[in-house]
This record gives sequence, structure tokens and C-alpha cells, in this order.
Amino acid sequence: MSKVLYKLATLCMVGVFGLSGCDSGKSFEPKDAFELNIKPTTYQGEIISQSRYGATLEDGHFIDKDGISKIVLPKGFIYLNSTSSKVLCSNSQSLRVIDKKSQKYRDINTSQSVVSATLHNNLIAYILSNNSFGLYSLKSSKKLVEQQTSSSFAINTKAASPIFVDNLAVMPMLDGKLVIVDINDIESANVVYISSSRVFNNVIFLSRIGDTLISATPTKLISLGEAGEFDYSTNLVDIAINGRYIYLFAKDGEIIKFDIKLQKVASKRFDYARYSAVSSFGDKVVAFDKNGALIVLDSSLSKFRIYDIGEVDSPVYISGDKLYKDGEIIDLSKISYK
Repeated sequence: MSKVLYKLATLCMVGVFGLSGCDSGKSFEPKDAFELNIKPTTYQGEIISQSRYGATLEDGHFIDKDGISKIVLPKGFIYLNSTSSKVLCSNSQSLRVIDKKSQKYRDINTSQSVVSATLHNNLIAYILSNNSFGLYSLKSSKKLVEQQTSSSFAINTKAASPIFVDNLAVMPMLDGKLVIVDINDIESANVVYISSSRVFNNVIFLSRIGDTLISATPTKLISLGEAGEFDYSTNLVDIAINGRYIYLFAKDGEIIKFDIKLQKVASKRFDYARYSAVSSFGDKVVAFDKNGALIVLDSSLSKFRIYDIGEVDSPVYISGDKLYKDGEIIDLSKISYK
């Protein structure tokens, strides 16, 4: 474990064990919107559920970073996450681990429905709907820990998934904090507070840039790493990371580019835009407005083009450079910002 991450797990935190914007109504109406000059491919089924790393279709297939799955999830299960060999999905009573090759599965009983989960080196880190976190060992077939930190009321539909950093499991909780568990010493869990509201305050984003943790709730973005601890407060919708830069998509339509110290590098505002799906890859930043406008910018936010891709009849999902909308797959890498 790096010295920086060890410091994050031990300093400026308190022990967790034993502890218990409104919408303006206006819509985004771009004056000059282009038509797509590419033909989308198609898929079957409507998106019925989304996670940070994928989406579930009504027919049981799911969308992940590799596209539409060949595996069909059982009725009542939703996709959570996957590795190169395993798929994590859940229903209201259990977490299921499916082997991609054999399609054999293992069910793990949980006290509540699973909000998010991540598998790494035979360890599953998961978050439950009652604001509990847990660790399960596939090797020993047992729970190493399952602990509720505090009650949580209403949550945002975007929920971050746990991540593993060296021997640490970082748990994004539903009440605005990160629980950091040392997998070699389970009882030494600690917590970092991002924001304190108990309503719609779940951690919606958690990732890393090198040894720097980047995380956000709907009201605050934080950066914790060797450069120090930094935060930026605003009402935000989502976050995207591209290389060493962070893109924040705000509720007021502003898109902000930050460095890892959360210093503003650039920004661009689209008044009344309400972003429902975002991404950044290569030299592009992409934001989809829920009324059908697709905004494509360059990575410096200085050039952009807006496309009208039609009304939205069902949830939209972006995975990398692909946008999934109403049975169509739009290849965003083929769409220009100039």
C-alpha cells in the first residue's frame, strides 16, 4: 500500500465500527442543432435499471463496457458490475456471482437489496440499501464483515461502486461518506466525510487518478491524495474522468474541467441543460440532455457541437464511446465537435 493511501486511511478520519436543487422547469433549447450524419446500430429491449458500470435490459441482457451481453440474467435480477470472468447481479434477497464461461453461479444471501458491488481477487465489496457495507470472500465462501454505519433516507439513483486500492477497500456509502477498510485488518475501518446531508446525499462517484481518490455526492466533489485534500461544492449531476483531468457536470448546465487539485482549468455553460448521461474519452467530452440534445465538446471545452437525436422514450445509458437510446447504439467516437 502506498504511503499516500495509508495516510488517507488513517488520518483526518474517525473510526466507523460502533458508530451508528430544485428544477427551474425550463428546458434546454439549442438554436442550432445538427442532425447525426452516422447510422446507429440497433439492440432489442428497454433499459430498466442502471448501475455505475452498466445497465439491465428488460429481456435480461445487460450493457457493460464490452457492449450487449450474451449472458441473460434471471428474471428479477439486475446487473451491478463485472470482471473479465465474472458477472455480479442481484435481486431483492441475494447477490449472485455468475461465471461468464460456464454460466455456473453462486448466490450470497444479503440482509437487504444490493445497491452496488465490486469483485477483486476473490473479494466482493458491496453496499446494501440500508447503508451497510460488506466484504465477502469467494475463496472461503463467507462474509468477512457486514456493518451498518448509519441510517439513510432518500438516495440519488446514481450510486458509486466500491473500489480496491492496494489492500484497501473503499466503500461509497449512502449518507455522504467513504468507509475505508483494510482487508488485512477488518476491524480497522475508518471513514472520510464528504458531505453531511442525510437526504439525497449518497456517494454518486468514486474513482482514482494514480494515488488520488476522486469522489462526489450530489453537492460536493473531493480529491484526496499526495497533493493534499481539496473539495468543490455545487449541485452536480455526475463526474467523468479522462486521463488526469476531472469533468464535473452541474445541475445548472455548467461543465467544469478540473486538475487533481480541483483547480478550474476550463468551463462551459449550457443554460437549462439537464444531463442524464455523460462521458469523456480521447479528446471528447459528451453530455446528453434528457430532452434529446447531445452535446459534444473537445477536451478543452472550447469547441462544441450540439446534435438533435430525437425524443427520449426510455432511459439512456453511455458506456465509454457508445450511447444506448431507445433501441439504438450511437458510436460517439464518430461524432465531431467541429
